[in-house]
Amino acid sequence: MSVEKASLTSLRCLLFFYFGGAGCLLPFLSLHAEATGLGLKNARLISFIAPLFATLGPVTVGPLVDYLCGKKRTDKSPKNERSTQIRTLLSLTILLSAVFYCLLLSVPTVQRLTPRQPSVSFVCNEYGASLVQEKCNELGCYRFPDQKTGLIRLKACRFDCDFPSHYGYIENPGVEPKTEPTSTDRIPSSRIKSEPEFDPDDFFGTEKYKEDDYSDFGSGEEEEEEVDFNWNRRNRKRDIREDNGLALEEPPHICYNNLLQSQKVEDRNLRMCFVYTASGGVFKVNVTLKPAHEDDQHCSFPLGGDFSCRIPENMEKPEESCKVVCDIEDAYVPGSVLVQSQCRDVNGDVELAFWLYLTFRSLGDLFFVVSVSLAIGSTLVAARERIGREFVLPSVAYCAFSLLISYLHSNSLSPLKLGNIPHFFLGIVGFGLLSMFALFVLIFASDLPIGPPDWWWNTRASNVYHKKEFMAVLVVLALLGMLWGPLYFHVPWHITERKDVELYVGAAAAVAAFLSLPFVWKANTIVNYCGFSNVFIAAFTFYILRYTG
Repeated sequence: MSVEKASLTSLRCLLFFYFGGAGCLLPFLSLHAEATGLGLKNARLISFIAPLFATLGPVTVGPLVDYLCGKKRTDKSPKNERSTQIRTLLSLTILLSAVFYCLLLSVPTVQRLTPRQPSVSFVCNEYGASLVQEKCNELGCYRFPDQKTGLIRLKACRFDCDFPSHYGYIENPGVEPKTEPTSTDRIPSSRIKSEPEFDPDDFFGTEKYKEDDYSDFGSGEEEEEEVDFNWNRRNRKRDIREDNGLALEEPPHICYNNLLQSQKVEDRNLRMCFVYTASGGVFKVNVTLKPAHEDDQHCSFPLGGDFSCRIPENMEKPEESCKVVCDIEDAYVPGSVLVQSQCRDVNGDVELAFWLYLTFRSLGDLFFVVSVSLAIGSTLVAARERIGREFVLPSVAYCAFSLLISYLHSNSLSPLKLGNIPHFFLGIVGFGLLSMFALFVLIFASDLPIGPPDWWWNTRASNVYHKKEFMAVLVVLALLGMLWGPLYFHVPWHITERKDVELYVGAAAAVAAFLSLPFVWKANTIVNYCGFSNVFIAAFTFYILRYTG
């Protein structure tokens, strides 16, 4: 074996171990951040900040290496001494990247229990309305960033007097009025006051409404059985007595200002009223939540829209202690106004875990990017036109180890029992071990062709130095990197609901590395035949197709 082939063999071993370690870790970093319990929002924030911080590495170390090599060259120092500096710097960055990535295992795990849906009710009287929600243990009331507007679905509205007058809801909001086994609900004779009759004007008030204030779908259904009282739309009166002289129970009566932005100016802020009848179903109301008021057990969110609910005078208890109470259907479904206020129980210090993870991840990315830049630069100096072939073996290593780690961490396929070890333990430890193997090759392989470029690479007579498109190429490469980053780190979150998501992520990384092998092998030929411009155009085309797909 020639001296040149022997030196390139040691370089290939270095690249094989280091890029194999990258295959153990890099595809799963996003999943590891979320598995630590940081939450999707914090994990995404880390995935934005850490790579941005890592760009400082090549920007700083690259000019530093050129300066040191140029200084030694002017001092007429031997080339071996300049190679030692690059080898030392590469060894240091590989070691530090392995250390900081392995420190991710020391970040305390935050356990996020399944969100609990606290009970919530709509409470209303003559002076306004609010949503009263059960408090989440020792946690305070949820603070919306601003006045929250959304839709709620009210059902089972009734009068309730069994709670303190200063508050609108307790865990047992009261017993619903008893009903007789007839088609019409009636008020028991014991609850009727001594007055001989009830004036309908007292119930409907003297407020002037438009002709269509009262909605025909106030009962919640478009087609329902007729109720045993008559409705007169013109004079807003009802027959409140039947032939036998017994009075009907007055249904809850809810009025509010319409908050929907209608195209018609006259329909905006329209006063709307609903009468929830005995056969009522569900009706939708658009509400605006104001800042919460809380006590030891409940959170009360006052509602905008000038709600008012008429409380009848013929109640068993004082009118001041009675309110209209409605249940809320599907209060925490996606898109609901209350979906963010669910009780989320967290075991662990989220803030401490976030800052530790951000620190270790940012420093690990920084030193990893610097080491990869130095390794690629050294390979370019050693292999020249055949640089593409030197990255075939590292690509195979990346493909193989990403598949292996995803298989070992798969719940259904893995032969190992990984229930009691930290998340992605094998991937992080695998990166550390393979980085140490690469470090041993770097230290003990005396024939390793790592060193500064020849003197003519940095002269003003060099063609590379004077090419005007050099800066344009750098800009294009930066854009390609910006497009690659979100795909690489954010795609795993789109398939988190699948079973064995680790297997999908590892397989995707392996397939991408495998498909790149023929292009890497013939990289110099492809560039010479197609040109840089066409290669970049093809790359951007594939990224556009990927983002639109």
